[in-house]
Amino acid sequence: MYNKLVVIVVGLGSILLPLTLAYVLFMVPAPQAQTTFVQATSTIKKNPSIMQTTTQLDRNEVIENWFAPLTPLTLGGKSLLASIADTEAEREQGLSDSPYIPTGVVKLFTFDSASEWAFWMKDMMYPIDIIWLDKDKTVIHIAANLTPETYPKTFAPSAPALYVIETEAGFSEMYHITVGSKALW
Repeated sequence: MYNKLVVIVVGLGSILLPLTLAYVLFMVPAPQAQTTFVQATSTIKKNPSIMQTTTQLDRNEVIENWFAPLTPLTLGGKSLLASIADTEAEREQGLSDSPYIPTGVVKLFTFDSASEWAFWMKDMMYPIDIIWLDKDKTVIHIAANLTPETYPKTFAPSAPALYVIETEAGFSEMYHITVGSKALW
């Protein structure tokens, strides 16, 4: 009797095993990869570590969260939009912790008095050009293609500036911005 039971169990096993495998392979859906999207909100400004989980934020999200409101500005004949930093806190923050600077957008720093304002690349995630202007909005100094790795080195003009513009790296060269170029806003 025991031998007959073993034959029946083995026989059923040899039939059930292929059926079970076929069911698992063809009938049970494969697990799908989870896709997680991080919504850019103003909380990202307060918590830049969220950026580590975000591969790319679209231009409008970046502008809304790091640059708005924007003001028209022309530099060397190139029409741009400027995010203005005119308070101590805004000037101190600058572009730090922003994921990138959108094409056609610049950061304009305005000061109450002219001085040899020094800038550094603290908490920067990408290279930029820094352009210093005098009281007449004329370019007096340019530091091009500054990378985050230059921190803690500071960059300053050799003459007093009342305004400073930060742009995407290579902007000065691409648009032929030189000492003597004019800005309008």
